Amino acid sequence: MHFPAYAHQPNCRFNSDKNASHFCRLTWALDSKNTIGDSQRMTLEIYTDDSSHSAICREYWQIGGDGAFSKTISEIAKTYKMTTTEVNKIVKANCAFFSPHIFCEACEEPYQFEGRTDFTSKALREKWTCQDCKTHIATTALEAKHNCVTRHAQAALSKPIDPYTMSVRQLVSLAALSRFGADESLTYIHAFDSIRDNELTPSTEYSIAIIKELYSSKLLIVSPNSDLGRITLNENGGYSFYMSEVEFLLPHPNPAGFITAIEEDLLTPGFFEEHKAELEFLAQEIALQECLAFLERVLMEHQLQYSPGEKTFLVLNKGLESYSVAQMCNFIWRAAKDAAAFYIRNRVSRDHAAKTVVGSIERQIERASANGWSVTAYRRNYDHPQSVLSRTLYNTVLKTDDGGFSKRISDLFQMPTRPPAVDDSMSSPDAPDNLH
Repeated sequence: MHFPAYAHQPNCRFNSDKNASHFCRLTWALDSKNTIGDSQRMTLEIYTDDSSHSAICREYWQIGGDGAFSKTISEIAKTYKMTTTEVNKIVKANCAFFSPHIFCEACEEPYQFEGRTDFTSKALREKWTCQDCKTHIATTALEAKHNCVTRHAQAALSKPIDPYTMSVRQLVSLAALSRFGADESLTYIHAFDSIRDNELTPSTEYSIAIIKELYSSKLLIVSPNSDLGRITLNENGGYSFYMSEVEFLLPHPNPAGFITAIEEDLLTPGFFEEHKAELEFLAQEIALQECLAFLERVLMEHQLQYSPGEKTFLVLNKGLESYSVAQMCNFIWRAAKDAAAFYIRNRVSRDHAAKTVVGSIERQIERASANGWSVTAYRRNYDHPQSVLSRTLYNTVLKTDDGGFSKRISDLFQMPTRPPAVDDSMSSPDAPDNLH
C-alpha cells in the first residue's frame, strides 16, 4: 500500500514590502531612563514617499529621553486634522518599528511591534518565535509524525495476517468493527469518535476495549492519514495515541479481500458447531455488557451514578443464567426506580441510593426464581438499540433476530445445530409500564 508524503505549503519568511525608491531606516538610542533598557537601539523603517505619512510615522514612534512617547496619538491626529483611527491605519500601512534586541530564536528576524500597546507590553521580552517559524516547526513535527506512523504501517503490512489463523472472537469483533466504521472501499476504518450514528457495542468503554484488543493482536494498524494532532511521538522512536481518535488500516494489503474472507468464514455451515463454546462465551460477555449499559442509562435518567464492580458483575451474570437480557432489564429498571424513590423519600445521598440498586436486582431475581414467576421482558427502543457487535454475532452467525437479547444465552447454544430464525417481535411480551 502506498502512503503519500505529508504535503504542506511553506509560508514566506518575514518580508517587509520595501520599495527601494522611497525606503528609509531610522535608528536611535534610548538613554538609561527609558523602559527598554540601556543603550537599546530602536529601528523605524518607513516605506512611503508621502511626506505627511512619513512625518506621522516618525511622530507616532518618537520616544523622548524619559522613555515615554513624545506625543499622544490624539495630539498627532489634531496636528494633521484627522482621527486617531486614521493615524493608526497610516502607521500600520507605511512603517515598521522593531528592535534588533528582540528577535526570533529560530531565524533571528526582529520582532515588529504592531502598535504602542504592543510595544509597551512586549518591550522587555527576550524570547520570541515568529509565526513563520512556529508554522515551520509545527509542519516539521507533523512530517515527523507522518513518517513515523507510515514506517510502522508499512512494516506491519509487510507481514499480512491470514484471517484463517484468527480466533472466533477476533473474527466476530473485526467483522463488527468493519461494518461499524469502514469506509465504502474498505480501505480504512474511521476514527471511533467520528462516528455518531451507530453503536459498535452496548457501551463506549466496551467498544474501546474491543478496539484495543484488536490493536494489541496486530489486527489493526494506525493509518498515516489519521489526524496527526492526536498522535504524540515518543523518545524511543514509537508513538502514543488514544484508540478512539485515530483511523485504522486492516492488517492486509488487500483489505477488501481480507474482510470478505472473514465474512465468508462466519457464514460457513460448520462454523457454529465447530466454535460453539467460543461463541457462547462471547455471547455471555455481550449479554453482561448489555445489562451494564442499561443499568448506567436508567440510573442517569434518575440522576444517579454508580461504578459497577465485581459484585455487580457476579449478580448480573448469575441472573443471566436463568433470564434473558430483556428480562434482566426489567429487574434493573425497577431497581433504579426504587433507588430514586428511596433517595427522595429518605433524603439520603445520591451515592447511597445508587448503591442499593445491585441488592435490589439480586432480591428480585431470587424472588422471581423461588416463586416461578413469569418475568415480563423489556422491548428495545431507540434509546437502547442493538449494537453492531450484537448483530454480527446473533443475526449473522447464529441466524436469530437479536436472539441474545430476547432469549437466554444458554437456550441459544443447547440446540444441536444453528438455531432457526425467530420472530421475536411476535413472542416478546410488552415492556413494563413506563419502561422507556
